[in-house]
Amino acid sequence: MRLPATLCVPAGVSHAPIAVLVHGSGALDRDETIYNNKPFAELAHGLARRGIATLRYDKRTWVYPDMGDITIRDEVIDDALSAITMASQFSQESEVFLIGHSLGAMMAPWVATLAKQLGGIIMMAAPARPLSDVIAEQVDYLMPSGASQSYKDEQIAAIKRQKPQYFEGEITRYRQVNAAQSLQIPILVMQGERDYQVRMTDYRLWVTALSSNSRARFCSYPGLNHLFHESHSPGILSTPADYLEQGTIPDQVIDDIANFINAATH
Repeated sequence: MRLPATLCVPAGVSHAPIAVLVHGSGALDRDETIYNNKPFAELAHGLARRGIATLRYDKRTWVYPDMGDITIRDEVIDDALSAITMASQFSQESEVFLIGHSLGAMMAPWVATLAKQLGGIIMMAAPARPLSDVIAEQVDYLMPSGASQSYKDEQIAAIKRQKPQYFEGEITRYRQVNAAQSLQIPILVMQGERDYQVRMTDYRLWVTALSSNSRARFCSYPGLNHLFHESHSPGILSTPADYLEQGTIPDQVIDDIANFINAATH
């Protein structure tokens, strides 16, 4: 399936490593637009200024919203693999990287096991637990104080009916932590410490699981939410209200990605 895509290349650079950007859940365009925020465009432009090319594409659920029943392979895996193949035409296969965000980060080890060769994967806000556990935690956090468990269960059931590919079929047999442990390529795990959608619980699971991997790196950022923007919500964790404001990915986050990619290619 051919999807609209954008190749962003550094100015004045004849040969550059390239990163494929793989989105979070839901129907998202190539910029991963969420209200006024476009985190994938930010990453692409920021990495280009640091000598790294990117390839980003519209999700097929964005281009074809009436597809009907789809699997996780339809929504994420197949198009990520196609994008990696496309990216390898612009750079050596060992200099192609995958940057996954949220669901895309969770699927990154799966994609990496199927891709011919990758220079490494960057996992931004990656669930280490099953999505059913992550969603239940989100619902519990967002519900008004005093909401009954039966009401929460109804909300969880409605989410599962809307997006069955996240809770049924192949994804139920996928163990992202085990898949990551089997990889022989560099891995960077990144987490915003105020993220309410994917928690520090997941980040700590990744740190523990990959602690013996000398090629694994870990970065967490105080104050950042799920989009890796500064959270302005009160309390320990961010809230959906954060996404209504236009944020900016700090230079430190983009520097960490660029440094990881450059270290892996030298």
